[in-house]
Amino acid sequence: TYTELDVMPGGWRKAFGIQMCDEIKAQLKKEGNLYSYRIVQIKEKFAELCWYDACSSSEVSDIIDKYAKLSYKTCINCGKPATHYSTGWILPLCDDCYKNKKS
Repeated sequence: TYTELDVMPGGWRKAFGIQMCDEIKAQLKKEGNLYSYRIVQIKEKFAELCWYDACSSSEVSDIIDKYAKLSYKTCINCGKPATHYSTGWILPLCDDCYKNKKS
């Protein structure tokens, strides 16, 4: 089955995607908003996770912000720590993925 998480870049999904969703779900359950919450879009923009949603609280926004900051330091391809940023389309990359992109 397809979920919005399927469009999250693979490295981020591998590194923190499930943990992020678990934290959001726990907060939504705590608030009683689990069934009214909607993910509108997940994408990368300027090397950072952009997570757009509807019906979220400031606590959920704080969780999203925490992982957006983490995404900037996480390889978008494999999930290892990012040590480089590509030029042009700015992406966070680890040493291996950066070398492979240059080849």
